[in-house]
Amino acid sequence: MSDLTLSHGLRFEDLYSHDGLAKLDAVFRADLAKADAALAARLDAGRVAPNDLGQKPEADLLLAVAPYFEDFVADLFGIRAEAQALAERHNQLAPLFACTRRFVQRRAAKAVKPDELATLDGRALEALARYCLRNPV
Repeated sequence: MSDLTLSHGLRFEDLYSHDGLAKLDAVFRADLAKADAALAARLDAGRVAPNDLGQKPEADLLLAVAPYFEDFVADLFGIRAEAQALAERHNQLAPLFACTRRFVQRRAAKAVKPDELATLDGRALEALARYCLRNPV
């Protein structure tokens, strides 16, 4: 494991200790602040008072931070080129995914009446969807 290196002066051993993870977090937060100071401030505020965030603002914050975190992790492990290639491949398939999603949404909207929505078990539907993804017909 000693031959493997991380960027930002971090070591793999840092990933296995509280102090190392705190250092990693500080490096990420500093990088985020350089790239987008306002977003870094929102993240810091959310960390100080996480219970003050509602579900939607929390989700919006996580979605806003995600691309920066993805780039940070790719840089950390030295896989930026590979991550970029994977992202480009995903972007090529995006129209297909969007079309599939719209098709499924339309089928679902026709299959379930609005008054039936409240009776659906979301967790059971999610489990069924995951099962179907793992076991295609």
